[in-house]
Amino acid sequence: TGISTRTSYINGRLSVERSISITYEMIANKSGKKYLKNINVELNGSKIKHPTVRIIVLKTARRAKDIMAVAITDKESAFVGESIIVRYYLYNKIQVNTTDIKRFPKLSKFLKRYHQEKMRAERVQYNGEIYTRRIIYTAQLFAEKAGSYKIDPITLNVQFTKRSSRYNNLGFGFGKSRSKSVTSKPILIDVKALPIDNVPPHFTGLVGTHDFKLQLNKNKFVVNEPIEMKLTVLGEGALELYESPKILENPEVERFDTNSDLVIGSDFTGTKTFNMTYLGRESFDSVSKVMPFSYFDTKKMEYVTVNLDLGSITVAGSQQVVRSQGNKVNEPQVNTVEDIV
Repeated sequence: TGISTRTSYINGRLSVERSISITYEMIANKSGKKYLKNINVELNGSKIKHPTVRIIVLKTARRAKDIMAVAITDKESAFVGESIIVRYYLYNKIQVNTTDIKRFPKLSKFLKRYHQEKMRAERVQYNGEIYTRRIIYTAQLFAEKAGSYKIDPITLNVQFTKRSSRYNNLGFGFGKSRSKSVTSKPILIDVKALPIDNVPPHFTGLVGTHDFKLQLNKNKFVVNEPIEMKLTVLGEGALELYESPKILENPEVERFDTNSDLVIGSDFTGTKTFNMTYLGRESFDSVSKVMPFSYFDTKKMEYVTVNLDLGSITVAGSQQVVRSQGNKVNEPQVNTVEDIV
């Protein structure tokens, strides 16, 4: 039914792949388990075998369900620390009156974020049937270790009205309110470890595209004057796990506690802001410094480094304590930048 050819150039080597599709049509004359055995293909003098295929033939086609709970993820596999979006939907073909969450998904093995998306109804096709679906629950997940993970199901309690085939004298059908419980099927996610080759020493641990911005209130200070910096990180990774980096590492500089703030956007990206404060205890001059920040890009499948220019920093002056005169002790005096100039 078709022939396709694909050419690729990987690591200096040219590779050509040719695919031939052959289609067979079969009709089962009885219901039950059927098997396709001895599937062999001879190619270039060699024989390729395919495992036996089992097919279950039903007497009658299964009737599509009127109401279902369905979980859908945005990917089937992910890297450690990569964002996984799972949406839990209610699919219905009949009128639904109310929907309540009877049992929330645990998702205990993941770092979780919960999102409130609009429950906007839309018409979709599912297994050849037309349904109306709406989002009931949305979660953003991050796995911290490699392995096989299960996306836990959700259980909904649904009240609905099912029309009867009986009609009254005016031609209206009878409707009776009913309720039922529906549960989504669990989903398996394969979480892969990050590549160990070419990991930069300044890797932040963040996975996915990220932007970094560093701001300094000014570049010239006097001794004991606060040096304030703000680092802003925007991206789709697990920013909850990212801690404040050390920007100024100098024996004449004292670092104080850093406060941070994390805001999650409607597009599932987060913005984490670090407000850092340092104090220069002695005068010093630092040359222009470049701060590298690296993340793993899942689209390019490589580590990407962003370099931020901190610029030069000057701390001028020194603490001078005047010895006591009689019973009077003078306070420490701090020279200013203007005094030194």
